[in-house]
Amino acid sequence: MSKKVFSVIERVTPEMAVAFLANNPSNRAINARAVDALLRQMETGQWCEHVAPIVFNQDGNLIDGQTRLTALVRYGKPLRMELKRNVPDVVRPLIDSGRKRMASDWLQMLGYENATIMAGAARIVRAHKTDELDHYWGVPITTAETAAIVSEVPSIAEFSHLSVCAKAGHIITPSQLAGMSVLFAEKDRDLAHVFCCDMGNGYEPSVYPAFHRLRETLLRARAVSKSHLSRAVVLAYCVKAWNATRRGQTIKQMRWTPGYEPFPSIV
Repeated sequence: MSKKVFSVIERVTPEMAVAFLANNPSNRAINARAVDALLRQMETGQWCEHVAPIVFNQDGNLIDGQTRLTALVRYGKPLRMELKRNVPDVVRPLIDSGRKRMASDWLQMLGYENATIMAGAARIVRAHKTDELDHYWGVPITTAETAAIVSEVPSIAEFSHLSVCAKAGHIITPSQLAGMSVLFAEKDRDLAHVFCCDMGNGYEPSVYPAFHRLRETLLRARAVSKSHLSRAVVLAYCVKAWNATRRGQTIKQMRWTPGYEPFPSIV
């Protein structure tokens, strides 16, 4: 006779989480980035016990929740969690079989256009706040944080729209163009509009020589697959071209070497 399935909200300590994880046979490998994202939720007070339960089968083995429990162990403090027990093993193949809701999905549900571009731009803005632009794509950011940044920085929506209008996807991703334009607009809004809007069709070399050099460099790298530039290098080049333009300088050749040169600051 099968046991009755039931759920309960409990205060789960890191020690309890370790014990639960010890009874976790044949589960998938833990995704470190997913753990980081959940840890970020816990550290910023965004954790909610009702989002998804920790699931155990009829033998008391963990069948869903190892990522959340691993994050709790790293968090080091107790949290309230929903525990669902005596769940039949037949449901295991169905767990997490759907597509995970992304930050862009939530922005779209809030009524924003260009939600995917906005989510990427918000990540760049978030990384800039913590001096992590050189690896912005790996910076943990929750859906709630993304929505908050978009709400607090209205220019994200504006420049995301302009990045689409610029039609520069063959040169730089719309999220990168929008995100960097948002940061540049904090220094000079009019020049940031030029940077964003003219990336697709090109800049006047005699007026914006550094922007022109940037665009030509990015175009050349896209045209030659072996010259593909990393995301960090693309953003560093954008900052260098921006800084040179603000200072009235030219750039003969775009250069930035990760590990040997600090990521440039925006002036």
